[in-house]
Amino acid sequence: MFEPAAPPVAIEAPAADAPLRIVIPVVTLSTERCPPQATAEIVVCAADPEAFRLRPLPQLDRADPIRAEIPLGEGISAGISNEQASIGGIPSNRIKATLKITF
Repeated sequence: MFEPAAPPVAIEAPAADAPLRIVIPVVTLSTERCPPQATAEIVVCAADPEAFRLRPLPQLDRADPIRAEIPLGEGISAGISNEQASIGGIPSNRIKATLKITF
């Protein structure tokens, strides 16, 4: 029905006089922008400066602020929310933390 697995292969330690061999992987990022040229023309190519640039995040259209609230005990809760207001025509993004105690 079931056959036993083969015994594990014995691994031998290297000899004491064996040279130390360290292998360092080399990572090459390929950002080739110019195709190979078959003619004798001189072509100057450079890596794409935009390849690793961070892109802007998409604009979220939310009318309500994002809120999170967690109960800490009987009648006590903590929350966090965000809001945006305009101060002198400049948008001000804020994060507000609240602690509610009912009595």
